[in-house]
Amino acid sequence: MTQKDPTSKAVVFSQFLGTLNVIGEEMTIRGVNFARVDGMMKQHHRADAINSFTTDPKTKVLLLSMRGKKKMLVLRESRLVLVLYSCSIPNVLSHL
Repeated sequence: MTQKDPTSKAVVFSQFLGTLNVIGEEMTIRGVNFARVDGMMKQHHRADAINSFTTDPKTKVLLLSMRGKKKMLVLRESRLVLVLYSCSIPNVLSHL
Protein backbone atom coordinates (compact mmCIF):
# COMPACT_ATOMS: atom_id res chain seq x y z
CA MET A 1 0.00 0.00 0.00
CA THR A 2 2.66 2.54 0.98
CA GLN A 3 4.94 1.55 -1.90
CA LYS A 4 2.54 3.20 -4.36
CA ASP A 5 1.65 6.10 -2.08
CA PRO A 6 3.76 6.67 1.05
CA THR A 7 1.03 8.87 2.55
CA SER A 8 -1.71 6.21 2.31
CA LYS A 9 -3.46 4.85 5.39
CA ALA A 10 -5.84 1.98 6.09
CA VAL A 11 -8.68 1.24 8.49
CA VAL A 12 -9.30 -2.36 9.56
CA PHE A 13 -12.70 -3.17 11.08
CA SER A 14 -13.39 -6.34 13.04
CA GLN A 15 -16.02 -7.26 15.60
CA PHE A 16 -13.62 -9.68 17.30
CA LEU A 17 -11.02 -8.26 19.68
CA GLY A 18 -8.90 -11.40 19.23
CA THR A 19 -8.63 -10.66 15.52
CA LEU A 20 -7.54 -7.11 16.28
CA ASN A 21 -4.98 -8.49 18.76
CA VAL A 22 -3.44 -10.76 16.11
CA ILE A 23 -3.34 -7.97 13.54
CA GLY A 24 -1.79 -5.61 16.09
CA GLU A 25 0.90 -8.16 16.93
CA GLU A 26 1.71 -8.57 13.24
CA MET A 27 1.84 -4.80 12.73
CA THR A 28 4.27 -4.51 15.64
CA ILE A 29 6.49 -7.31 14.25
CA ARG A 30 6.55 -5.59 10.84
CA GLY A 31 7.25 -2.17 12.32
CA VAL A 32 3.98 -0.63 11.13
CA ASN A 33 2.72 2.19 13.33
CA PHE A 34 -0.96 1.77 14.14
CA ALA A 35 -3.68 3.02 16.44
CA ARG A 36 -6.51 0.96 17.90
CA VAL A 37 -10.03 1.79 19.02
CA ASP A 38 -12.25 -0.70 20.81
CA GLY A 39 -15.08 -0.68 23.31
CA MET A 40 -12.81 -1.65 26.20
CA MET A 41 -10.94 1.66 25.99
CA LYS A 42 -11.84 4.76 27.94
CA GLN A 43 -13.29 7.59 25.86
CA HIS A 44 -10.21 9.80 26.06
CA HIS A 45 -7.96 6.92 24.92
CA ARG A 46 -10.23 6.36 21.91
CA ALA A 47 -10.04 10.06 21.08
CA ASP A 48 -6.24 9.96 21.36
CA ALA A 49 -6.05 6.93 19.04
CA ILE A 50 -8.28 8.56 16.41
CA ASN A 51 -6.30 11.78 16.68
CA SER A 52 -3.06 9.84 16.18
CA PHE A 53 -4.43 8.18 13.06
CA THR A 54 -5.75 11.37 11.53
CA THR A 55 -2.86 13.71 12.36
CA ASP A 56 0.31 11.61 12.64
CA PRO A 57 1.73 10.74 9.21
CA LYS A 58 3.62 7.80 10.76
CA THR A 59 0.41 6.12 12.01
CA LYS A 60 -0.58 4.12 8.92
CA VAL A 61 -3.31 1.79 10.21
CA LEU A 62 -6.34 2.16 12.46
CA LEU A 63 -7.65 -1.05 14.01
CA LEU A 64 -11.30 -0.46 14.83
CA SER A 65 -13.70 -2.67 16.74
CA MET A 66 -17.16 -2.79 15.18
CA ARG A 67 -18.56 -3.39 18.67
CA GLY A 68 -17.02 -0.30 20.20
CA LYS A 69 -19.24 2.50 21.44
CA LYS A 70 -18.36 5.24 19.03
CA LYS A 71 -19.85 8.23 17.36
CA MET A 72 -19.54 9.05 13.70
CA LEU A 73 -15.98 8.65 12.53
CA VAL A 74 -14.69 10.52 9.53
CA LEU A 75 -12.35 8.27 7.54
CA ARG A 76 -11.13 10.70 4.94
CA GLU A 77 -7.52 10.00 5.95
CA SER A 78 -7.90 6.41 4.77
CA ARG A 79 -7.30 5.06 1.27
CA LEU A 80 -8.09 1.47 2.16
CA VAL A 81 -10.84 0.08 4.39
CA LEU A 82 -10.88 -3.61 5.33
CA VAL A 83 -13.69 -5.40 7.14
CA LEU A 84 -12.51 -8.65 8.72
CA TYR A 85 -14.60 -11.26 10.40
CA SER A 86 -13.85 -14.74 11.59
CA CYS A 87 -15.87 -17.53 10.15
CA SER A 88 -16.25 -20.55 12.38
CA ILE A 89 -18.52 -22.58 10.11
CA PRO A 90 -16.41 -25.41 8.61
CA ASN A 91 -18.60 -25.79 5.49
CA VAL A 92 -18.12 -22.14 4.61
CA LEU A 93 -14.37 -22.33 5.18
CA SER A 94 -14.05 -25.36 2.91
CA HIS A 95 -15.46 -23.31 0.00
CA LEU A 96 -12.96 -20.46 0.33
